[in-house]
Amino acid sequence: MKRVKTHSLEREHILTGILKCPGCGANMYGNVNRKRHPKGGTYRDYFYYACEHPTGTTGHKCDYHKQWGQDIVNDAVAELMEKDMSTKEKILDAALTLFDREYPDEANGITHVSVIYQLL
Repeated sequence: MKRVKTHSLEREHILTGILKCPGCGANMYGNVNRKRHPKGGTYRDYFYYACEHPTGTTGHKCDYHKQWGQDIVNDAVAELMEKDMSTKEKILDAALTLFDREYPDEANGITHVSVIYQLL
């Protein structure tokens, strides 16, 4: 019998698989912990990112057991993205710089960057 989830199913763990564990380099995944209020009996969900190898079930054991608060991490990443790439022009400039560095003799770099710009 499949267990029914009792936490919010609308929550997205947007950085799962993108964040890397500082202890072992494995992916970090979204995790939920539900706490019951002792007086009111109402639940509160706490969302975290944690290493996918804390217990060694896959033959790999990680000693890093800290869980990162999901809202704090998501907000920090969003702030960095806004600061570094706040406009399409900055993204285009970054893409042009990358193509110029990686493909100095490639005339198609401008075409590739134009396609990226259209996708934005």
